[in-house]
Amino acid sequence: MIRVVTPNRKKSRPITSPRREVYLTESAFLSLVVSAIEVTPKETYGVLLGYRERNRYIIDYAIPYQTAERHTSFVYRNEKAHEKMVRFLDELSKVRPIGDFHSHPNTYVKASKEDKQQMSFSEVYIIVGCSRKTREIPWNYNRDGTLSGTTSDFMIKICAYYPLNVERKTIRYAPVYCPFAIGYRKSLSGTID
Repeated sequence: MIRVVTPNRKKSRPITSPRREVYLTESAFLSLVVSAIEVTPKETYGVLLGYRERNRYIIDYAIPYQTAERHTSFVYRNEKAHEKMVRFLDELSKVRPIGDFHSHPNTYVKASKEDKQQMSFSEVYIIVGCSRKTREIPWNYNRDGTLSGTTSDFMIKICAYYPLNVERKTIRYAPVYCPFAIGYRKSLSGTID
């Protein structure tokens, strides 16, 4: 019997890709916030339209599903309606469906076990946390990569993530950027001539 000895090797570090980032247009930001506010304390659901450039997701539109079955702790999409929408949206040339979004009726925006279990090969996911405002907070980018601030009545927090391994249900959070959100309350405070 021959014994084969493997020489000691330095443990190699896993190759990691750079963290991806999510950029929201004005339209996408407004749709995300309005759809969450509209149905709170229930959850909303919708599709994200946009494209990917290297390590950036550009979200042009967030389209809420009107037929979603909404509850306070979960939301189900209507599969027949989803299939019809995706067939149409796939015909678009500039933007395409690249993920989905839903809301939580609080500002806890981390992906739940159920969120990870239902994850598919979509590229990016957004969670919008929406709760009653207790104090005024200007829109800002947070250390954890989320975007948050207040409207007249609500505290909103937006989080994005993408799958690292769908089978293992592992994710990585992505920082969310939206220049419109950072400046929109300032632009509303001016006088109209």
